[in-house]
Amino acid sequence: MDDDTEVEMIELLGDEYADALLGAVFEDDGTPVPCYSSSAVMNHLLLSGHDEDSALAAVEEATEGMKMLWIHDLELEVEFVADDKPHLTLVPSKKDLH
Repeated sequence: MDDDTEVEMIELLGDEYADALLGAVFEDDGTPVPCYSSSAVMNHLLLSGHDEDSALAAVEEATEGMKMLWIHDLELEVEFVADDKPHLTLVPSKKDLH
């Protein structure tokens, strides 16, 4: 590692949540903010014997005063309706027009 390399220290949840760490976003001043998967953290706690209420309490306690972002799963329902209309139009290039 070069001596000129800057290293930013960020506060992370414990090692047991390493799989839930998705990455970081950076503030305007370059400070990294860790981003965790909320579902991965909750699944870890639920599989560790917590019920939903005690898991939420454990998350609140572990993250108190910590700067971080939660990434939540999206529940999207994609609906595709087939029709007879064309969906792709081929446009000749300029060289084909001459």
